[in-house]
Amino acid sequence: MFDSIDTLIKGTEHWERFGPDYFLQVPFGLVLCALGIWSANRRLHVAIPALHIGYQLYWIIKVFNTMT
Repeated sequence: MFDSIDTLIKGTEHWERFGPDYFLQVPFGLVLCALGIWSANRRLHVAIPALHIGYQLYWIIKVFNTMT
């Protein structure tokens, strides 16, 4: 969350380099954490980090392939 605020402080040009996916990853991660907190299901506890790491890898590859 602090990273999002930092990105907003750095200005529009910095914001536009990352695209909308950057600002989706923070709420996505928070929702996954909330699901993990409220669930006692061990399979869900394995799936949550797998989903989040998978999304992070997708985002990293996308950003590094599109930045100049």
